[in-house]
Amino acid sequence: MDALVKTEAPPPVNLAKVNWCGFKTIIIREYGRIIRIWGQTLVPPAVQAILHFTIFGTVIGRRVGQMGGYDYKQFIAPGLIMMGVIQNHSVITTLRTWPVSRR
Repeated sequence: MDALVKTEAPPPVNLAKVNWCGFKTIIIREYGRIIRIWGQTLVPPAVQAILHFTIFGTVIGRRVGQMGGYDYKQFIAPGLIMMGVIQNHSVITTLRTWPVSRR
């Protein structure tokens, strides 16, 4: 009973048919929201990344030493930046879909 299910790849996206007006509207709206509540969207991820970088880079970095020819702080910096981006994105997505009364 090892039947393989054949699935076809979706067709490539035709950029001529993309709703650029809608895309531009979303970008403008989100940029305005970020600027309006910058203290909630920009400060917490920055503080969290700084704390992780300080704690892990200093305390653990001394014990680990070099990772692939890089200092441990240089090694973890891209991961900490991406962690902040992904967490901020997931929070925004969750809160945007949360059913909240807007009176």
